[in-house]
Parts: sequence; C-alpha cells; structure tokens
Amino acid sequence: MRFPSSGRQALWFGFAFIAAGAALFLGVRLDPGKALAPVWVVEAAAAAFILAGLSVVFEGVGLRLASRICSLLVVYLLAVPGLWTLFDADASCTIAGGISGAAINGAPPSWMCWAMFGGGGIVVLLAALGFTLTALLRRKAVVDKRVTPT
Repeated sequence: MRFPSSGRQALWFGFAFIAAGAALFLGVRLDPGKALAPVWVVEAAAAAFILAGLSVVFEGVGLRLASRICSLLVVYLLAVPGLWTLFDADASCTIAGGISGAAINGAPPSWMCWAMFGGGGIVVLLAALGFTLTALLRRKAVVDKRVTPT
C-alpha cells in the first residue's frame, strides 16, 4: 500500500508516539522507584501515548473507526492522573515555571492539588463520557436509518 507523502509523515508521527509510550512503559517497568506516581498511573500515561499513535496510524491507513476508538480511549486515560490525585490522599504536586526570567517553584497546599488536578480529572472524564454517549447515539441513528419499518 502506497501513501502520499503527507500520509507517510502521519504514519511516522504515529509510530513516534507509539515508541514514546512504549519507552515510558518500559522505563517504569524497569525502574518503578523513579516514578513520581503509582506505576498504574504512569502506565495509563504510556497507554495514552501508544493509543494516540495508533489513532494516527489507523487514520492514515483508512481505519477510521479504529482511529476514533483509540482517540476516545486516550481521553479516558487522560482523566487518570487527575482522578488519582482526587482519590489518593498521598498524591501531591509541584508547581514550577518561569516567565521572562522570573521563576516560581514550590509545593502548593494539598487541597489545591486536589481541587485543580482532581477537578480537571472530573472534567476530562465527563467529556469522555459525553463523547461516548454522542458516538453511541450517532451510531444508533445510523442503524435506525438503515432499518426501515415494514
């Protein structure tokens, strides 16, 4: 199967994301002590990279439904770190950044991590559920159109 140059670029981009996810997964498996979150949270992040790459690859080869399913699973996986922060009392976060030479660095109060990351996890989960419901309703509408009453 030959792809136009933009299609080949998309495939390479997808494979790069798959490789990054595989490296992250392998890295946490080889040395779980370096993970700043539970291994399962890091594995969810790795799976999000892998599925994002697969989504691009599937789209590139014309498997649109498989691409969309992978994309939907990525959204669910993006909710995992925030939900972990929300439900795990030991979860914490660090803020670091800088603008024009002014830098900030520190650990905010745990309630702030809980509110920001946990709230973000809830928003992302609700978005994923909304996407799922929309997809199911559209699928049902397509099936209902094909089946005509006799």
